[in-house]
Amino acid sequence: MRPFFVQNDLAGALVAASAIAAVLVEPALTLRERAWASRTPGGGCCSQRERRSEDRNTKWVLIGIAVAGPALAVEAVRHAPSLAFPVTGWAPTIIGVAAAR
Repeated sequence: MRPFFVQNDLAGALVAASAIAAVLVEPALTLRERAWASRTPGGGCCSQRERRSEDRNTKWVLIGIAVAGPALAVEAVRHAPSLAFPVTGWAPTIIGVAAAR
C-alpha cells in the first residue's frame, strides 16, 4: 500500500508545496528578520546578539526532517509494507503538513 500523498495528486501537491515552502520561505524570513533587527533600536526582539551558538543552523535540521519525512515514508512502505498504517487519507496528510509548519 502506497502512502496517501503518493496515491492522491492533490495530497501529493500539498505535501510537495509544504516541503518547497519550508526550504524557500525560511531563508527569506530569516533575512527579513535580520534586516528588521538591524534597523530597530536595540536590535529588535530577536537580535543577533541574543542568538546562542548552539542554536545556529537548528532550523535547517528541522527543515531537513520535514522534507525527508515524506521520502522516508515512501521508502518504508516500499520495503516493509506490513508496517503501513491501515487507514490513510486526508486527516493524517493535513496533520503532517500542519506539523511541518
